[in-house]
Amino acid sequence: MKYICFDKFNNLKTTTKMKNLIILAVAILCCNIVDAQQTASLKLNLEKSKVYHLKKVAQQNIVQSMNGMEQTTSINNISAVSFKLMEQTPDFLVTEVRFDTIITKTSAMGQNYTFTSTNPGNIKSEKFNEVMDCLMNRYCSTPLFVKITPSGKVLEIINLKLFSTNVMKDVDSIKGQTAMMVKNQSKGLTDAKTLTTSIESFTNYLPGKDVNLGNSWENTVIVNSGGMSLAIASNFQLNDIKGDNAIISGESKISPAGSEPMEVNGMKIFYDLSGTSKSNIDLNIKSGLVNKSSEKSHLEGTMKIEMPGNSMSIPVKFDGETSTISFL
Repeated sequence: MKYICFDKFNNLKTTTKMKNLIILAVAILCCNIVDAQQTASLKLNLEKSKVYHLKKVAQQNIVQSMNGMEQTTSINNISAVSFKLMEQTPDFLVTEVRFDTIITKTSAMGQNYTFTSTNPGNIKSEKFNEVMDCLMNRYCSTPLFVKITPSGKVLEIINLKLFSTNVMKDVDSIKGQTAMMVKNQSKGLTDAKTLTTSIESFTNYLPGKDVNLGNSWENTVIVNSGGMSLAIASNFQLNDIKGDNAIISGESKISPAGSEPMEVNGMKIFYDLSGTSKSNIDLNIKSGLVNKSSEKSHLEGTMKIEMPGNSMSIPVKFDGETSTISFL
């Protein structure tokens, strides 16, 4: 009986040890799972030959004060873009970027304009909107081949010259008042800086590295649009990790990127503006592209217009809201 009791005691000790080992193993496994959820690799990581589709909707209201009167211009823009990885190196991704659809609606001083890439338009038309539709249709029919870093920065647009030639073909043949309007509207349309801004607007939130939960990173981009160059200095923070999704918030300060004025019809326009924006991003960790995001921005200051024999300063305010979603 003594031996039997001793065996039972040994068996009990062995069973207890086994239970403790199992509990310890489970605890270690749980710790590893928790650790895995505390860090996310936030970089552009596209699958080869897979096409990723994103759509951005932006609404902007611009208020100008002239002679005590306020004038409001409203601009609504819808852009659908696709990314397709062609080749990849440790330093960059060669990506086919297509602006599949662009629709811009502008309302100013009682007049409404709509430009859409879905219409073929007519470069020889005397109607301004038909010429612009033609240019936008070409813009969205011609792919761009772009070198992009894992942090979402454009290094080079490989086929820029060919793209520009295809989009702007026969523009110099446009005459009369339409020619001036088209020149003003399309200025910088195929400029490398403007194209870079358009592409990076879908990727400029990435640090290109592993980030721990709760940590933040800084990012500064130069935005070029319509001859205006703005520096956006952002601070992003990783707030949560939910499976393959990273939840990110961002705050930005906006200021002029330089002192060079815009030039329009012989006028020089200097802009002294400052502002802020806040954003919320739901990021797909596997690809580095957004599932969905939203942003609100406010910018105000003065725009000084200089022309031969005259100059004026105009107070302006810009308020904008932007949302982006991914779709199949």
